[in-house]
This record gives sequence, C-alpha cells and structure tokens, in this order.
Amino acid sequence: MSIEFLSGRQLSKAILKVIDGENIRCAVAFWGETLVNSLQTKSCIAIRLRKAKIVCNLAMGGTNPRAIRALGAPDKPEIRHDDNLHAKVYLSDAGMVVSSANASANGIGVTHGPAAFIEAGSFFPPQSKQWAAALVWFDNLFNDAAIVDEKTLVRAERLLSSQWDLRERPHLPGSLFDFVARNANGFKSIGFVITETETTEEEREIVRKDAIKKNPGEKDAVNAIDDNWMYIDWEHKDISLWPHTFISMHLNEDRELVEVCGGEVKFCSSEKGYVLADGIHWNQIRKLMPHGAPLLSMIKQTDGETAWNLLRAESEETGGVMFPNAQELARALAMLDG
Repeated sequence: MSIEFLSGRQLSKAILKVIDGENIRCAVAFWGETLVNSLQTKSCIAIRLRKAKIVCNLAMGGTNPRAIRALGAPDKPEIRHDDNLHAKVYLSDAGMVVSSANASANGIGVTHGPAAFIEAGSFFPPQSKQWAAALVWFDNLFNDAAIVDEKTLVRAERLLSSQWDLRERPHLPGSLFDFVARNANGFKSIGFVITETETTEEEREIVRKDAIKKNPGEKDAVNAIDDNWMYIDWEHKDISLWPHTFISMHLNEDRELVEVCGGEVKFCSSEKGYVLADGIHWNQIRKLMPHGAPLLSMIKQTDGETAWNLLRAESEETGGVMFPNAQELARALAMLDG
C-alpha cells in the first residue's frame, strides 16, 4: 500500500474504511447528526465507534451536539473537545486519512447518497512514518483536550439553534454588542478584549524587561507603553490569536465600562503570556466597522452588563477574555442569548 491522493467517492470510501478499523482515533472538528446516525446502523462500525477516541470542536457552531450525544457524550472520557481544532484526521489500524472532509453527510456522504461538498485528501497506510507521527500528534492533542460535559453540550445546542437567528433578539440601541450580533460579517480585521483586573507594578516591570530583552533596539518604545495597555498572564492560545487591532473594554467592580478604546499590538510573547499595545484614535476603529456603528459614549452607557456576562461566561479565572474577530464575539453572544 502507498500514499494516495483521493477525492469524491474514493475519499469517502477511504474514510469509512479507516473508521471500520480497530483503535479508531478521530481529530475531526465538525460532526453531523445524519452521518453519525447512519454509521450507528452499521453494527460493526457502531461497536467500534463506541470505543473510539474523538476530539471535536463544539465552539464554532459547526458540530451538531446531537451527533456527539449519539457517540456517548457527555462525560465519556473518550470524547473530548478543543475550541481551536480545525483539522480532519481519521486514524485507525486500517490507516489514516487527512482531508478537508468533516464527519458529516456534506463531507463524507451517507449510505443513500454521496457527499454534498467537493472534498479532497490523502490516505496513508498503517505503519507508515506519517501514520506513526500522526499517532503521537493525536495522543498529545487528546491528552490536552477537555472531556465533553453536559455544560459544553448545552452551550453548543444554544449556539447551533440561535447564533444567526436574530428574530427574537431585542434591539438595543447604542450597544456595540447588539451591533456585532447583527452585523458580524461586515466587520474588518478587528478583535475585542474585555478585562476587569489590573496588573501590578511588579508584573509590569518583569514584562518590560522581557520585552526589551527580546527587542533590544526598542527599549524606548517598550518603556513608553502605558501601564493600562499591558495585558499580562494570558494563556498561550489567546496571545497566539490576539488581533493586531482591537477594541479594549475595561470594567470596574460595579460592572460599569470605564474604558472603551481602540488599540494596536506593539510587542507580544505567547511564551510569557503578554501583549503590549498602544491606543489609537476611535476614528480608525470606526473605519473597520460597518456603517451605522453606535457612538462611543453610548457603548459605555449601554454595554457594561453584557461585557460582564461575557467575562463570567468565558473566563472566570483570568480576569479577561479575548475574541479575535467579530464572528467569534457574535457566537459568544448567541450562547448568552440561549
């Protein structure tokens, strides 16, 4: 057996062959209910699927949580999720397929019809060096992923049912969050950061020293960064996805927005977990938003409670939450609405 490039029906057959093997491991972002129900009717595959190790993505609205329930979630250690997963890797003792195809009727097809989308990928035979490397990669991914629990499934169900359905959403004039929910796809490259905690002088000093060490020719620029534009002790994944231009929203203890302003990243380190930014004029921010965006003064008056709720829902420990783009913020808002 050799490496093969596949598309169409041949790709679907290869994926089904892999998940008909022993020791199934699937790092596949998105799962559809129709496909899973179809596979469950095949007794041999159904038995093996119940033993499969699976990592999926339940945060982006692409997975039907009913499919994950059908596989045995919640609280089944073999079924896990990672909010950053976008890969589609099917592994077993029968080989490996790496492809664009999600585990859905659109991606793979079902017994009564072909896949709806044009997909392509490659098959790697068992015991090949690529297959062996993928096993190591999968094990690391699986060990770092979280077990799918009931809370995660409920949030995914809310997201699936309501993320783009705004008919029941009350209009809130002056709210940036309401504007994002209704116009997410009209935003250009801009992210959103909500914080409530302050950094300490000691933390800032440590970060400045590290930034100067990494950027020896930028000492004056690092020291010129305002204390309020220093984001410290964030997770690696947040820093790696941090948008160059973003809206910063800072809350006080009374859930009031005391600062809403635009910023641009100047220095960062995902290893050390910090971002150093600088403020930019709000007019520059408005150019990245669709026409009709609310006034800055109205945002401060209107959005404090929603900002607080987002913070509590997304990040109970770090004191801050980051959304890399308007679409991700809209998804989080949809889950709040649910």
